[in-house]
Amino acid sequence: MAKKKKRLRTDRLILVIIGLVVVIGLVIGGIFLLKDHKKRNTDTALDASNNQETETKTGIEALYYYEPENQARYEAYQALHPELAEEDVVWMVNVHLDEEPYTNLQVIPESEENNEVLLVNKHYCYRDEFEPAELVETQNGKLVTPNTKTAYEKMVADAKAEGITGISAASTYRSIDYQVGLYNRYVERDGVEAADAYSSRPASSEHHTGRTIDLMGPDGTLESFESTEACTWVHANAYKYGFIIRYEQGYEDITGYQYEPWHITYVGVEASTTMHDEGIHTLEEYYAKYVQHQPTQS
Repeated sequence: MAKKKKRLRTDRLILVIIGLVVVIGLVIGGIFLLKDHKKRNTDTALDASNNQETETKTGIEALYYYEPENQARYEAYQALHPELAEEDVVWMVNVHLDEEPYTNLQVIPESEENNEVLLVNKHYCYRDEFEPAELVETQNGKLVTPNTKTAYEKMVADAKAEGITGISAASTYRSIDYQVGLYNRYVERDGVEAADAYSSRPASSEHHTGRTIDLMGPDGTLESFESTEACTWVHANAYKYGFIIRYEQGYEDITGYQYEPWHITYVGVEASTTMHDEGIHTLEEYYAKYVQHQPTQS
């Protein structure tokens, strides 16, 4: 009898233990199910949030060169120029065209002074101490950077092979001191407003970079170059050698200077070809779309 009672107690204990194990298993399983359910809800919420964020990127926010911190400036510039497309407003503001010339000059960092593409204008200047890393003489003794010399002399040779002569450099590299004297003489003669339309203030002149060449006509003047076959050829072919017509006609409000058919600037074949193929007429636009930002590769 005592053995039978003992066996019953043992059986009950085993049943209790089994019951506890089952209960513990159910509790643990429930916890995991709850965590998984919460995780799925969280993931769903994140996906919805991401989708909503993507969906809200419309208009100018969808532009790869859109800068959120410039939103107020975009709106202000668009209000002043309702005739401009929104996408143009964005890149123009990004390169400070919404600001008065020479009022908030962006100094080109020393680390970028030898980049192939340099934007130098009434909103971007170089340091007072800046000098090109190297200058060499062209065949007629003008100073330019080595890449500019190579490209220029190849262009002249190819033009000559096609029967086009008369491509001759009148002005290339200028020291800052030289530009100071030149600009001051123009101001004295024509006044500040007029001088600013055709001459650069010191530290904002492309000529000091050694990458700019002014071409002259047969009588030795810049103005006469426009009416020559050489001018027509250069305008059609300069991009193949890495040059651009820096101050094109009809883009004075962007470049800040009057039309100069004789003024070519070396930016490298990659940049000049992109500008030609994409119909980009100013270095300002190229700089905003391909230097400050790069298009998303599809």
